[in-house]
Amino acid sequence: MPDVTYFKPAGIPARVLEEVCLSLEEMEAIRLKDLEGWDQEQCAESMKISRTTFHRVLMSARKKVADVLLNGKALRIEGGNYGPAYQRYSYRRCSSWGKRRDMKIAISATGPKLDDAVDPRFERCQYFVIVDTESAEVEGVENTKMLADGGAGVATAQMIADKGAKVVLTGNCGPNAYETLFAADLQVVTGVSGIVRDAVEGFKSGKQQSASQPNVGAHFGTGGGGRIAAGVGCQPVDADQGLEALKGHIKILEGHLESVQQRLDELESQRR
Repeated sequence: MPDVTYFKPAGIPARVLEEVCLSLEEMEAIRLKDLEGWDQEQCAESMKISRTTFHRVLMSARKKVADVLLNGKALRIEGGNYGPAYQRYSYRRCSSWGKRRDMKIAISATGPKLDDAVDPRFERCQYFVIVDTESAEVEGVENTKMLADGGAGVATAQMIADKGAKVVLTGNCGPNAYETLFAADLQVVTGVSGIVRDAVEGFKSGKQQSASQPNVGAHFGTGGGGRIAAGVGCQPVDADQGLEALKGHIKILEGHLESVQQRLDELESQRR
C-alpha cells in the first residue's frame, strides 16, 4: 500500500467532491506498466493473472485516473493483499459502494420479469433482469450468449458490464466469467435463489455479500456440444463431477420450487 492513498483538487473541500476508488490491483497495474515500463506478459505474470485480465484491469485504472484528472474528482486508493489464485486480492470495496443510488443490479433469471425465478447459472442463464435502484426501472435482457460453443462466460460477463451494471446476483459463477466481472469492477454475489424481486430486496437490505472467488468450475451448466439440457449439465468430462453437479442442480431447483410456492401462497393470501 502506498504512503499516500488520497488525492484531491487543491482548494476544494473533500466533502463536496465526488470520489473515485482505485483498487490496489489497479494501482499495481499502472505501476508495473506505466511507471516501470514492463511488457504486458511480465505484468500479468507478476500479478498472477492472465494477460487478458491484466489488460482489463489496466484499462479500468487508466479510465479512473483520466476521470479524476479531467473532471476534478477525488481519488482514493483502497485495497487489500495479494494471495494465491482468486483470493490474491483480499480487498474491500470503496465506502461509496454502500452510498450509490444510481446502481444497476443484474440478476440471472429464467424470464425477463421481477416475478420470474433466479437462474442458478450466470453464463448460461436464459435472461438477465437489470434493475436501476434509483429510477426503479426494470429491463429484461435475453442472454444471447447462452448457446455459445465456447467463451460464454466471458461474453456474458462483458455484455452485462456494457449494460452498466455494477452488481451481479446469481446462483453460480465460473472462473472465466468471474475474472471478467472482477476486472470490470462489478460486485458478484453467488448463492442467490428464489424470485428475482426478493433477491434484489435481499441485496438492498444487506443480506447478501459479494463473493471473493468463483463458486463453480468452468463449463458449469453446459451439455455436450455446448447445448443446454433442461437446465442441467449432461455428458461432463468427469462422471463423478457430473454426478455432483446434478445433485447440486437438484438442490437448487428444490430451493427454487420452495421459494415459488411460498410466493404463490403469499399472493393467494392477499387475494382473500
